[in-house]
Amino acid sequence: MKKILLISFLIISFITISTIASRTFFITNSKLNSISNKYGTSAKTRVEL
Repeated sequence: MKKILLISFLIISFITISTIASRTFFITNSKLNSISNKYGTSAKTRVEL
């Protein structure tokens, strides 16, 4: 029983972390342009790397 609980907890944690990471690191051109307008071209260059 503990094994099943642990495995399900690990799977849920992995799915949550991967969902957050995909939303965080998926940057569109419109997001890049807004970063450039707000913080300057040097910030845009750092984000593109």
